[in-house]
Amino acid sequence: QMQQQMQQQMQQQMQSYMQMFQQQTQQMESENQRLQDEVANLADLAASGSHSMGYYGGQMGAPLHLQHGQLGAMQQQQKQQEVQQQQAQQAQQQQHQPVHMHSSSGDENDMMSFMNSLPESKRLEKLKIDHLEYMAKLRFQKERIEQEASINAIKEKLDAERETQQKKLAHDRWLLEQKRQIQALRVQQALAREMPIVDPNAALGAGSKSAMKNIIYEPLSGFKVFWDYTVNLPRKAKGSNLARTRVVYCLYNGAVPYGKVRATKWFETEKSGQAACQTIFACTRAFTKVSPMLDLQLVLQIQFTHIADATLTSNLQEKPFGWCAFPVFKESKKREDPVLRYGNFKMPLHPGLFVPSFLSTANKPREEGEKDDTDVEAMKPALYFRVRHGATPPEQFAVEPDMTQHMYKNLHDPDDDEKDEKDDDDQRKDHDHVKQGESDRDDDDEYGEEGEEEDKDEQVDIHKSSQGDLHRLDDAPDAGEPEDKASHRLTLSVYRLEILPHAHLTEPKTTLSVAVANEDKNLYATKSVKPKITDGGGVIYTYKKQNFSFETSSDDFKALKISVSGAGKEVFTGGVLKLLDEHGKPMVEEQQVQLFKEGDPDDGEPSALLMVGVSDDDKHGEEDDNKSHSSKRSKRSGKGARRKPELPTGLQEDIVEESPEMELDEIEIESETPGEEPFIKYEDTTTQPTPFESGDGVDVYIDGARSLPPNVSVTKMILQNKNKGGKVFNDDENDKTEVLCNLGGNLYSPKFNLYKEYRSEQFDPTSTLMIRCDTIDPETKKNLCVGYGVLNLFTEVNDRKAQPGNPNSQEFALNTGSFQIQLHKKGPNTKNNDFSARSLDEVSRVSCATVLVRIVPAPKSRDGLLCLSRTDFEPEEWERLGLAVPAPEYSSSVYDSSRCIPKGIEPHLYECRKGAMNPPVGEYVRQRLLEEQPDKDISSFEKAEMEEWIKKSMEGKLSSFIDYTMMKEYMAESGFKVWVDGLHKVKGGGVFSNAPFYKVLYLLNPPALFYQDGSMTEEVQFTREYDIDSDQTAPVFKDDAFKWNAEDSENLSLIFEVRSIAKKKKDFNVSSQQESMWTALPVFRKSSRYVDSGCFCLPLFEGKVPQAALDATDIYEWICSDIKKSKKDRTVNLSSTSSSVIVRIADSCVEEFGVRQTDTKAVNFKYIKMTCAASGKKADAYDYNPGAEVGKPLSKLLTKKEQAGRDAELKEINKAMASATNIRHYIFD
Repeated sequence: QMQQQMQQQMQQQMQSYMQMFQQQTQQMESENQRLQDEVANLADLAASGSHSMGYYGGQMGAPLHLQHGQLGAMQQQQKQQEVQQQQAQQAQQQQHQPVHMHSSSGDENDMMSFMNSLPESKRLEKLKIDHLEYMAKLRFQKERIEQEASINAIKEKLDAERETQQKKLAHDRWLLEQKRQIQALRVQQALAREMPIVDPNAALGAGSKSAMKNIIYEPLSGFKVFWDYTVNLPRKAKGSNLARTRVVYCLYNGAVPYGKVRATKWFETEKSGQAACQTIFACTRAFTKVSPMLDLQLVLQIQFTHIADATLTSNLQEKPFGWCAFPVFKESKKREDPVLRYGNFKMPLHPGLFVPSFLSTANKPREEGEKDDTDVEAMKPALYFRVRHGATPPEQFAVEPDMTQHMYKNLHDPDDDEKDEKDDDDQRKDHDHVKQGESDRDDDDEYGEEGEEEDKDEQVDIHKSSQGDLHRLDDAPDAGEPEDKASHRLTLSVYRLEILPHAHLTEPKTTLSVAVANEDKNLYATKSVKPKITDGGGVIYTYKKQNFSFETSSDDFKALKISVSGAGKEVFTGGVLKLLDEHGKPMVEEQQVQLFKEGDPDDGEPSALLMVGVSDDDKHGEEDDNKSHSSKRSKRSGKGARRKPELPTGLQEDIVEESPEMELDEIEIESETPGEEPFIKYEDTTTQPTPFESGDGVDVYIDGARSLPPNVSVTKMILQNKNKGGKVFNDDENDKTEVLCNLGGNLYSPKFNLYKEYRSEQFDPTSTLMIRCDTIDPETKKNLCVGYGVLNLFTEVNDRKAQPGNPNSQEFALNTGSFQIQLHKKGPNTKNNDFSARSLDEVSRVSCATVLVRIVPAPKSRDGLLCLSRTDFEPEEWERLGLAVPAPEYSSSVYDSSRCIPKGIEPHLYECRKGAMNPPVGEYVRQRLLEEQPDKDISSFEKAEMEEWIKKSMEGKLSSFIDYTMMKEYMAESGFKVWVDGLHKVKGGGVFSNAPFYKVLYLLNPPALFYQDGSMTEEVQFTREYDIDSDQTAPVFKDDAFKWNAEDSENLSLIFEVRSIAKKKKDFNVSSQQESMWTALPVFRKSSRYVDSGCFCLPLFEGKVPQAALDATDIYEWICSDIKKSKKDRTVNLSSTSSSVIVRIADSCVEEFGVRQTDTKAVNFKYIKMTCAASGKKADAYDYNPGAEVGKPLSKLLTKKEQAGRDAELKEINKAMASATNIRHYIFD
């Protein structure tokens, strides 16, 4: 019905159009009739006036004119009658036809026939003129747009060139600034050496020295350290020269970092003996806003690099040499607060890696009776530095190791300590003597004034600090109440609540609040906050800006009770917060309050730890502000303490060096990712094979992966145990262990908690572990395989490197140890009855990608008869029983990496990845969840939800392997390579002519200066070597790859131009650009910084390269747009013979496509398909078969038969090509 309605509407419209045209036709006919009548009247007038004309005009002109006019009128009337009859017939036919027989096409044909039957008039002529004017305007507008586009392209090109020049100038300025800073450091070192050699302690004098000791430490101004020099350094360490060194330092409060990790500039070493060297630093570091704490230590590490070039600032391959720890503050008998340990110090460097647990014993003083090894200590590498108060004015000191080493003291020098104590006692006795004998004093005015001043200072010190004198003041009858009895206004700040994993909360996600009480009176309760679950199973609550103030005194209370509540009931109790010490003074410090759960033993471990801080509001505001700042900083460091705060692993990368012109407080590590060596070469030669007995068991751990390619995301590890014949352990085909990556690891170096225990009465000695790593492609979301790895489970008893080959062997050993094994690009063949740890030796490696595996003997019961299993014990008992052996740190050099020593491009890849970003798995998953749920807060995604997302993402079926050409984002330093392998289907010779030789010329665009005015050919290359046995219509080139180190640009492409060379008489004529063929190849993948590595078959276009193609942002988008135009308008025409060129391109760090491809499946035809789809040509015309039979070989074109003559002839062809293109950087003679 709808169709019939539409047809009726169309019919009605058509009828209205017909009526309108009929009306117009009738008007035109009446107009025509009027004109004819006027013509007839004129003819009558002419006839009546013919008698007055000449003889010939009267007899011949008028009658003829009248005859022609009458004839024309009769013909027109006849035509009009015929037209009216046809229209009447058509109307009758339409009336007799049913409605559904009418169609829009029939009506349109009737209209066209009707319009054609109408006579032309002035109106139609006017329509034609209007149409021509409109088309002319369109052409003018098109030309204007094209000209504007051309001008814009030129402007963009000039802007790009200007930007490139500005970048080059900026780089040159940066290089000059680096050189200037290096020179400034050298001048600074030289000036420091030229200072007068004066002992600052001796120069101060007795009185001034005493005044220095009495300086009160001010936290706001802090203290400063003068890094002077290091001595007794070896010239080589860890196989590398010590070309430059620097000091890396960080404050530690106990075992927790207290602030940022910082580093000095790099300084050149200088020889100081036959096999030793030293470094002059001569620089200063100010530490401001630091509270005096006895546990505060300055951890120092000396790093070195073998790279002597001072202009290089990245990829220096820095390594730790040694470390030391300096206690910044010490106890004082004269003051209650710790005092600054100022002076000149020499600190021996401890070799090896720094671990925070070493701080407790790093500076242990020599015990009484212990041998004095002063001479030995003097020969050890040491760091020399000076510590001063922050407000101390600058001093002149000669930084000259040979002349000033005696001015520095060891940290625990017994003589100095005894001397200081004796000096203090003597000063105290002198002070008492002065007080008692004031009346007997000599009348020396100068002495008296000095004595009064010293007496005043000493009284202030005694009043403030000395405990003995304080008791004496308390015992005095008129002393009155001490000041500390007064009321104090304190502020309590609640920072962080950590519930330990063994607490086992039934509802770990419950919101909790902290309550503070005095005896039975509640004082304050914090707001409830949500928890954050850690990877170790603990729960952390962070309370921001949760504090309150109150007044207290020694008569009120000295402590507060702390409890934690949630869901209307107390969860943790028993916490005690001390407020006042034994003297009634506020304990202004951070405290860790231990909390217990109901049922915990009295002497057991706490279930939770609460970090709180107490500050005294009555003290001077500056110090109070400093305490608050210090507490906040400790709060932040408390959160970071859960990651390993080791200097060697935390400082190897991303350490920002200090600049002489900038304040050192601005220098900090930019990344919190531990920076360690991407690959550590280590071979375990100490572990000896132990015979594997019946009843023994095996535990296998997969701890993590290292240096995975950048096109992976979340990962999964799969483990299977197969014997030589490919059978799974215990013939259980389902015996496959899978585990997902931890949220706490990184994407490219993930961590796994894969554990597999093998328990059996008999083991096959040929057993081999097969490991597979899977991932999710970040772009396509497909489940892909990263690679396979293999490791033998057992070895021969007498040879740890040999795997048993006989499954019936009775003597074999477990391959105990920690291993780093290589991943390969293909799985092993387990069905050829020869599966072993060598099955992947001939398979290409996944560059740098490795897996960390441990093989551990299964723990046994006390009687040694049974192997323990996790299934028989609770998880809390696993680690104690040896069923959960913690994974070692990779930086501890325990994983045997002899099976994956870097080869080929891998060393370069390791260097490139050393400073690359390695995002945490947890952050990556949060970002993906936020994309799926944009209405949520990113911090609201919990651990369980994140793990479930990874699990669901990895459930898909494995489709294929990852794209191994994306091993690294493009870097101009490494560049990319290009091969021109050959041509296909080029024109051959005719019956009476030989086929020409062909050369392929190629260059980068932009800039493509070869095609500009005053063409430049320095960067232009062309093929020079032929395979003379290849076909004349498919010549093969044997040239090596050409490498470009171009800057990455989204529209960077390669232009290929094919020239023919024909011999005429004795000369070789090279075709011009107009007679050549050309094509293009984009270098990078769209919207990425990866080289589009591969082997491509590219279509060839006839003629010269259009300038518009060179200027296009996307060259193939422009080609497809142009090729769709009419033959008259387009500038791009496909080759009439379907000619193509075979090209390979690859990032220099990609091993694929390094050899010529002989399989058609490995050739990429995407650009041929693209252009054929735009032009309407069939892509099958470009069929390419590398193994096709050769018809006429190129050797037939050479006139010489002997090899020397052929070489000379080919050289002449190369010379002709170089001469025709003006390429002069090749040498052929």
